[in-house]
Amino acid sequence: MNERELDREPTELIKITLPRCVNVYGVSPCNAAGSVGSECYNCRATCQDPDNYRDTPDRHLKPDLIKIDGESLNEDELERSSSLFASFSVRFPAVPTGVIAETGGSSLGFYLGVIGADLVCSAGTVDAAPAAGNGRITVPVDQFIGRSLWLYVEIDFTVSGASTLNLWSFDLTTRELVLLGSDNFDGGATWTDLDAGGVGFGSGAVPIGAPGTEWSGGPISAYFYNNQNAPADMPSSFAAPIWLSYGSKALPLDPPYTFPCLRDVSTMGTMLNLNAADENYDPLGRRAMLSVKCVDFTHSDVTQDPYLATRNIDPRASSTFWRKWLQRQKFGKVGALVESFTGYAGQPLSEYTRRAYQFDSVKYTEDSISFDSRDILSKTEFRKAQVPAPSLGVLSADIDEVVTTFSLFNDVTTEYPAAGTVRINDEILQYTGRTFNGLDATDFTGVTRGTDGSTADSHVIDDVVQICRRYIDANISDTLVELLVDDSKIELQNVALLEFEQEDEQYLSAYKLTTLITEPTGVSELIGRMSEECSFSLWWDERSQLVRMKAIRAVAKADLVASWTYEDNIIAGSFKLEEKPKQRLNVINFYYNPKDFAGDLRSPANYQNGLQVVNGQSSLPEQYGNFVQSRDVFSIFIKTEAQANQTTSRLAIRYADIPIYANFFLDARDRQYWVGDFVTISHPMVVDALGLRKIRRWIIVEAEEVDPGHMIKYVCADVTLDGTIFTIAANGFGTFTPELFEQGIAFITNNDGTNLDGTPGARIA
Repeated sequence: MNERELDREPTELIKITLPRCVNVYGVSPCNAAGSVGSECYNCRATCQDPDNYRDTPDRHLKPDLIKIDGESLNEDELERSSSLFASFSVRFPAVPTGVIAETGGSSLGFYLGVIGADLVCSAGTVDAAPAAGNGRITVPVDQFIGRSLWLYVEIDFTVSGASTLNLWSFDLTTRELVLLGSDNFDGGATWTDLDAGGVGFGSGAVPIGAPGTEWSGGPISAYFYNNQNAPADMPSSFAAPIWLSYGSKALPLDPPYTFPCLRDVSTMGTMLNLNAADENYDPLGRRAMLSVKCVDFTHSDVTQDPYLATRNIDPRASSTFWRKWLQRQKFGKVGALVESFTGYAGQPLSEYTRRAYQFDSVKYTEDSISFDSRDILSKTEFRKAQVPAPSLGVLSADIDEVVTTFSLFNDVTTEYPAAGTVRINDEILQYTGRTFNGLDATDFTGVTRGTDGSTADSHVIDDVVQICRRYIDANISDTLVELLVDDSKIELQNVALLEFEQEDEQYLSAYKLTTLITEPTGVSELIGRMSEECSFSLWWDERSQLVRMKAIRAVAKADLVASWTYEDNIIAGSFKLEEKPKQRLNVINFYYNPKDFAGDLRSPANYQNGLQVVNGQSSLPEQYGNFVQSRDVFSIFIKTEAQANQTTSRLAIRYADIPIYANFFLDARDRQYWVGDFVTISHPMVVDALGLRKIRRWIIVEAEEVDPGHMIKYVCADVTLDGTIFTIAANGFGTFTPELFEQGIAFITNNDGTNLDGTPGARIA
């Protein structure tokens, strides 16, 4: 933004993206009722044939076969001489490799996976290059990295005739369908031979040049529709967005069709809770929120009713826009994507700042409506995501404390893994097998009683048998992705995957997570405990639409994205410093290695090991009056003293002194900096004991555009005590200069630890 833009009128638009139903019955978009004037409104709530409601390419179809990664495709499960339609839920990691699905052999087969730098889909004769009998689609895979997608495959097959292979990708966040490629080939008797195959791995022979290795990404779900072509209508979008504005006043250069009903828009930004130090908030901090208020109005139903011309009713005389919208979208609005676009009149919409939220709740009166939206991490709350998921299986008979088998009512083999760990009341049990008896029960065998510190006990019929989640030496980034993507159903494209992996590898690699979760626990609680035990922060960046994370660590020179000064950036009179004495620590009690994972995990008596760290400097009589402030950390994820030492050392360093927070306002020209960024601040209020101005390092923990287009409020935490990361100068680099040291380059110091100019040198921590 240049200086001239400061004089332009700021503006804001709201976009709500809802699912829409597409053509199933041949009358676009849909005519399920079959009579003029009684058609649906292209939305889930008014659908008169829910079984055929279609807001994804295949929602209205019933699969003949469902497989997950690790399962084989047997030779008799797919009809190989007729057309096939299939969908695959795929998560693309930072380095995607291996098989998504394959079946057939080395001469004739189907393959979907990554070969080198490409996503490859092929059917028919196996050839690395295009051939008459081979349909082959190749697209660069880097465009999919860090995204959760549905891949749709159609083999439009004609025996001994012209056949076609099609490949699509579908993004559930934007609800956009993209045709990735199409290829024609001459079909033989079948499009694959009778060799078996697999989902997520190669079974037997795979095409020449294709890896048969396991898929490197997350879990895959595959749905196969035998003797089925792709639906006749495969539109590019399954979304029905509506735009809201303040009217003709202050619109972007290229305004979309808007409803000019906005009256007030307010936001509350994400707030980091560093080290879970603020007891007023959960460890994950405060959720970002968007509140929108609109007036209600009569409306013609143009753009809202696809069958407006055939209705025997005047829409302007039949209630109001928002009352009808609430009835038509009572299902579609749940979790809908809500976006705020802020910019300046005359600016292209593409240059507006975009922030994303999820629809949460609504209130309405006779003449207005207001709705609140929250950030995507609200999906991790207990009511929405629990780990492990609640189990429904119950004992079919009493058991005593010594038996090594037990049974559950009905066939529950799909709900419990082939081998695993369960909890019954306060006892934890491990088993090695489970099989449906073919009649009325599932038998569990190879049972070990009273494991993981629990005590074997008797149990009675109908007692719940809860599956448990176990982690053994797992790294932080993989565990977070599983909890966020698999358990909380957050799309991978909304997770800063590369940032997760980089922070983990560079600063958190010493942490290996080992635990057992024995009862349904909110994902937010689990991530909160993990962040406290392993010293990192996790938050939703509503601007980049990413869940981000950062280790609690020293700051490298390259981490600093801005240098703000009283003279050039900070609005006069707005700067305030706040001390938070309750967060200071001089004693840290760290408990780890639970004795009984079914016991009280907040009780010191239930832990095998404990580590007490006393900060000597801040515990002296002359330091804060020898007033002791302690903190207890109960760790369920880490097992070693070395890991406990890492966390307690970081806590002791950061909270040795009273934490200081800075509150101030900046002009909108600095709006590109947001929560999680490291900055330096130079201000007359920040000085040393001599009264000299001291430039210190800070992390932005809260940011809010209080006056859109004009003024940003920032709250920053002083992280100078965390230290600075230096790069050690190589031999022959040169000699010390203050300028090079300021850039983060360290040199061999004098014997007393000082640089050549007498300033403190870098040291190995």
